[in-house]
Parts: sequence; C-alpha cells; structure tokens
Amino acid sequence: MRPMQPFSPSMFAVAVPGVGELAVAAVAAAVAVVLLPRGRRRLASGSAALLTLGGVAAAAAAAAPEWRDAALALARLCGVASVLQSLVVVAAVPVWERFAVPMPRIFLDVLRWLALAAAVVAGLWEAGIDAGELLAGSALVTAVIGFALKDTLGNVFAGLAIHAEHPFEIGDWIQYDPNPAHVGRVVEINWRATKVLTLDEAHVIIPNGQLAQASIRNFTKPDPWSRRSLFVVTPYDVPPQRVQALILDAIRGSFGVLERPAPSVVTNAFTERGVEHWVRLFTTEFDKRDRVDGMARDRIWYAFARHGIEIPVATQAIRLTQLPAPAAEPPDAALRRRAECLASIGLLSPLDAALVRRLAAENVDRVYAAGEQVVRQGEPGAAMFVVMDGRVEVSAAAVDAPVHVATLEAGDYFGEMSLMTGAPRVATRRDPPPRGGEGVVRAGARRAAGPRGAARKGAAGAARHPVAGARRGRADRSERPGHLAENPRFFRDLSDGRPRRPGLMRIELLPSSVPPSDAQFLTTYLVDAEVAIDAGSLGLLADRGRQRRVRHVFVTHEHLDHIATLPIFLENVYEPGPESVELLASAGVLEFLHTDVFNGRVWPDFFALSRPEDAFVRATAIEPFAPVTRAGLAVTPVPVSHGTDTLGLVVDDGRAAVAFPSDTGPTDAIWRHLAAVPNLRAVFLEASFPDEHAGLAAAVGHLCSGSFAAETRKLPRDVLWIVVHRKPRHAAAIARQIAALGLPRVELVEPGRAYEF
Repeated sequence: MRPMQPFSPSMFAVAVPGVGELAVAAVAAAVAVVLLPRGRRRLASGSAALLTLGGVAAAAAAAAPEWRDAALALARLCGVASVLQSLVVVAAVPVWERFAVPMPRIFLDVLRWLALAAAVVAGLWEAGIDAGELLAGSALVTAVIGFALKDTLGNVFAGLAIHAEHPFEIGDWIQYDPNPAHVGRVVEINWRATKVLTLDEAHVIIPNGQLAQASIRNFTKPDPWSRRSLFVVTPYDVPPQRVQALILDAIRGSFGVLERPAPSVVTNAFTERGVEHWVRLFTTEFDKRDRVDGMARDRIWYAFARHGIEIPVATQAIRLTQLPAPAAEPPDAALRRRAECLASIGLLSPLDAALVRRLAAENVDRVYAAGEQVVRQGEPGAAMFVVMDGRVEVSAAAVDAPVHVATLEAGDYFGEMSLMTGAPRVATRRDPPPRGGEGVVRAGARRAAGPRGAARKGAAGAARHPVAGARRGRADRSERPGHLAENPRFFRDLSDGRPRRPGLMRIELLPSSVPPSDAQFLTTYLVDAEVAIDAGSLGLLADRGRQRRVRHVFVTHEHLDHIATLPIFLENVYEPGPESVELLASAGVLEFLHTDVFNGRVWPDFFALSRPEDAFVRATAIEPFAPVTRAGLAVTPVPVSHGTDTLGLVVDDGRAAVAFPSDTGPTDAIWRHLAAVPNLRAVFLEASFPDEHAGLAAAVGHLCSGSFAAETRKLPRDVLWIVVHRKPRHAAAIARQIAALGLPRVELVEPGRAYEF
C-alpha cells in the first residue's frame, strides 16, 4: 500500500483551483488593513472588492458546472490581483512613508492600476493567450483609442509631472496664467485637472496639461510671505524722504503687514500729478490681500492728513459741479472747545484759566484711523493726549501676546508720565476697529504749565477718539505725574501717591486680603517703592504702575506665603529689552525657584528664557553678612532660625536702618549684628502664635507672644518693635497677650500704612 501523503494547502489549491489564491488574498488584505493607518484603511477597499468578486466566482463555479472553468479562472485572476493590490498599498503607505514623504495619491493609483494590469496579463498567459500577440493584433484599435484619449492622457501625465516636481501643493496660492486677476488657492489635484478657489469664492477647473505648459507663479512657496505693492503720489513741494518716513511709520502695525521682512518705500517716478512713491510691504495674509492693501492705504491717508500733506488730484480734472465746502470751525470756537476739555481734567485743576487757555492755543488736533497705534510701548514720548470722542484700547506686552489693559472713552487722557518725566511709554494705545463710525484723535500742545504758572517743557493734547489713560479728573496710575504739589517741602511719591518727606525711608507692608484688612496671609514689604522684601502679595498690587517701579526683589526663604505671587509679578512687569527685575536670594533659594517654580510646569522657565538682550529676570545670589547696595539702600543678609534656611535683612539708607528678621524662631545672630548698627530705628518682628500654642511655634520655627518678648530683650536698644505675621485665626489673642506684657514701643503692623524712618 502506498503511504498517505501529508496534507498541505498547495494540494488543496490543486484539488480546488482558485481557492489557494483567494486564501492568500484574504491574508494579504487582512495584513494591509492592520498595517494601514486608521484614517487610510479605505485604500484596502480595492483588494477587498477583488477578493469579494473572486469569492463570488468560486461560488458560481460550484453552482454552475458548465461555467466552472471560466469561473475558476476569474477567481484565480481576482485572487492574484487582490494580492498585488494589497502588496502595493502596504509598500506605498506604511513602508514607504517610514523613510520618505507620503506618496501622492495619483502615483499610488497608477501603481494599483499597473498591479491590476499585471494580474490580467498573468491570467491571460496562464489561459494560453499570448498577451503580446493580442496587443499587436489590436494595434489599430489601440491607435484609435489613444488618439481619442490624447488630451485625457496628456492631462494624466501632466498631473504625474506636477506631483513629481511639486511646483505647488494643496493650499498654495498661485497665478495660473498671465492674467494678474487669475489667482486662487489650490484645493484639489486629481488625474485630469487642478481645482482652484479664487477670492470671489469661485471654483476654477484647470486641465493639468494647460498648467504643465504655463508659467505658474506661487505666492506661498518657498517662503510663506509675499510682497504687495502700493503706489502713492504726493506733491512736489514735500521732500520725498519725509514722505517715505511718514509712510513707513504709518503702515507699521497695520493689519497683515510684517516687520520681517521689513517694508520699504522708494521714489518710483515723477508724474504730472506729483512724486510717485512705491510702497513695498510683505504679508502672510495673502487670502486677505485686498484688506491688507486697503488698511495700509487708510493708514497712509490719515498720516498725510495729520501732517498737512494733500494727495494731488489729476491736473486735467474738470469739476462740473462745485459743492459748497463745509464751514470750517472758527479759531475762537476751536480754542474754547480745547480749553473746556483741558479745564475738565483733574490733573490740570491747579492751573488758572490763563494757563489753560495758553495750553489750548498751543494744542493741535490729530486724527487717527481705526486700529492705528497712537503711541507704542517703549518708545520715547513727551506728549499727553486727551480723548475728545471715540475709544482707545490700551495694551501692554506680555510673555506670549499683548495683554488688554483698559478701554478709554471720551474725556480720558494718557501720556502724563512721559510728559512730566520723559519716561518711555509704558503701554501701547491703539484706536480700536470702528463700530459704525470714524474715530478721531486730537492731541499735542507743545508746553504744559506747572503749578505756579511756570511753563514746563513737554506736550499736552486733546483728542477726539480713543486715547487715554484714566477717567476724567483722575490721573492714570500707570503714568502718574511726579511733581505737582505746591508745597516745596513735599513731593508726590510715585509709589502710592501720598505725600512723602524727602530724606526718609518709606516702608509698607502690602495688604494680602481683598478688601484690604489687618489680616496678614502673605508677606511683601516695599522699601522706597523700588525694593521689595519677599513677594507673597507683590503680584496682587492693583496699581501696576507701582509694580513696574519695583526693580529689586529680595526673597528671604522659600515658603509659599513669601513667594506666592512672584511669578505673577514678573509676568506683570516684563517688557522686552535688556532691563529686568533683579531677584536676590541665597543660592539654595534661587535653585529652588528654578527647579520647583519656574520649571516649565508650575510656571514658564523665566530663567532659561532670559537672554542678555531680552531678560525676564536677573538672579543674584547673596551671602550672609555680605551687604549689597540697591536703589541707594545697603541690605545686609543675616541668618535666622526657621524651619528652612532663612535670611533676615537689615536695610540701611545711610540715615536710618530697619531690620526684617523674616520668619524666625528664637535666634541670636541677628541681634548680635543689630547691636553694632548705630542708626537702627525699627524691627519688624514676627509673632505667629499665642502662648497656648508655644510648642507648635517652636516645632515650626516661629515665635509666640512670650518668645516675642524674650527676643526683644536680646536687643537692649530704644527701637520701635512692629509685630507682624500674626496668624489670622490667632491675631486677636496675640494682640491681647502682647499688650498685657507692657513692652515699651511695641505696636501692631498696619498693612498698607506707610512707615517713615
């Protein structure tokens, strides 16, 4: 007996022709579906369709024996074609795209059709038909069909060339023939044609063969910006360089106009109307190019109007109808209007009527376009503006984007800080987009009078549109003037606006509750407005002008109530440029702030983002008993006893010294140091817990009422002791216990009060 042969799939395929091919095709289709990305699995639909057709053919062979041979041949053909389709899809998508850019769809379709053709040729060959002879015998038919499909085949091959050379891609803006109006965005590239969407929202279908022969202008490749050209004519009596400077300043910040590449203006021609200037600007808003051009022209018109430059009309123009010109405002009426506006401002209330009228006489009116910047943050300025009507948006630079600060209405004003001190602008004022009407800004008197009638150099202005900094009769806190009181022995301090006697050190514990109260949750001391000790509540200071004056922040230790608003404060006061706030602390505290606060998770890494030309913060490590001098103050760090490394600070302005032991338990080093300070005036000493919680106070490195008294006895000096850091829930008990001790010159701190020494 012949031994039984083991079973194999090939034997089954021989016994049932076509089943083996369909089985392999099914496996290949399944592999293709698994390997293809989820969004592109529809590419396996061709393989699935061929597999289904092959299965139907195999079933027909079993049901109709008279068609068995033809049906099984079709099943084998579909199986082979499905396998080739799956292999092409797998090779062209998951394999190819691992090493190269995605293959264009038209190339993939060509490969799939070639695979299908290869399967047909293989099937014909297996059936005993010479495919070459078949093609040769139908040469005439092939020639007729080729001639009929000449244009279609030309478009197909042109589409292949477009995908191969990449002269443009979907999303690019192109000009597809010499007509400059024929510009559109490419939305589709298929076998026969390319579809373009024009600015009129019309779809234009362009045959690929026509595009292959055209000179295509791509406005978005290789760079995303494109240049726009405007032509402006000015009178011959205006110097061209002056005009060019005005145009460049006018279009700066206009919608869509890029600063890099920078716009430029050149003298283009001398015409019968005047000097023609060629304005070249760059934009990435190509789909809104008409708006870009139009708003730039608006800016130029308003700039010319402000400077008395008229755009000349054609000299051969003939006026058939002359309408009466609108009546000009009489000079006296304009003077009265400006004087009434200036008199209504509280900032100028110390001036008599004659000085106000003098300001009004020297003032000029200025008109600004909607969206135009009136002043820019960081630029020098010596003018004050008053809004006559309309609105002005005030914004300031932040880390990621400008931050809206305020909206100014008629009667508001701004720029008084630049007027009085010559300081750079602290914010950008922009005329907002119009809401149904045109905005007008008038501004700019050349002199502003002082409180005793002496004229001070600067500028003031009246305006008819958004421009200002504060409500009528109220100074802008961000730009408060600094020398208006009549009494020569006092001056207005720029920090809190209250009278301050010169030569005295001013100290304020910032409130840490809303509304302000005696409860102390956070710690920040301001010393002479420019130096802060700790930043627990510094970033909550409502007056951002006061925040901007702080240039040096000493951090005594890393506990949260002493650093809580430091990130917010640094963001509030950041302005692009090399100048920045200086952060002074021990090396350990600086390392903690970098790794645990400014670490890119809790807050952006201001340390890493800071560069010499654009710094968010400057860090300086301080050492115990090594004095540093900032803003005219000598600050000496001294170690104290707390739950973590903590430095107390002794601040000396040369006339008086004040000590801030910070958070501390019973300690000694700072008292030994203070015993040698001759001009010591006060000590801000903590008392966090009442005596019934003395154990808790000792465990966490704080003082209670009794240990507060013990610490005062370590410094036998006649100084003022100011009690700080009372835990709010124990504040009343601590106050009663300290009062019962009868200590001389001891008082409870008042948050928000200005202490002077």
